[in-house]
Amino acid sequence: MDIFYITRLLLSPAQQEELAQSLALLKAEDWAGFYQRESGAAEQILFIQTAEEWLDFCAQQSLDWECFCFAFLCQKGKALQIGGYQQDIFPKLRAFLARLGRDTPEIRQWLDQERIDAGCGEPRPFLQAIGRLLSAQGVGLALWEDGLYCDCQYTLALLDGKAAKQAADGWRSENFELLLP
Repeated sequence: MDIFYITRLLLSPAQQEELAQSLALLKAEDWAGFYQRESGAAEQILFIQTAEEWLDFCAQQSLDWECFCFAFLCQKGKALQIGGYQQDIFPKLRAFLARLGRDTPEIRQWLDQERIDAGCGEPRPFLQAIGRLLSAQGVGLALWEDGLYCDCQYTLALLDGKAAKQAADGWRSENFELLLP
């Protein structure tokens, strides 16, 4: 299982085509075209805010396509990029779960009461706690750690139980570690 399997699970056919077009620009090294289309991803991944900064980056290296796929999922509201500590994560997590219709009273109460460090180095307590709440709803939680650009940067997605199990059994990536509750 790889990032393309995850994108097929979470994106609509139109969004999958949009992703494929952007990936084609990356592969063709059409840096200006890619930036014009996906400047939000460049900012999200690399904190690049101008076309000039982007072109400077591309003169030295190219953007990792897996990393872009995760950023694309986040931009489409299908995943959530988090990092830092509880006070930074929980408002984003609350809004994300609400958008997906998963903000049950139990989860809202947990988010209001917990003070779990979900950041740098060890997100397992956070994963286990929120994972238990979501699994009661039949939802699997997957969290990928970016090992390429940003330490302590994670991408969180909700998958049905079967997809979460498949991800756990067969995830392959050189740059992203899959963490499960």
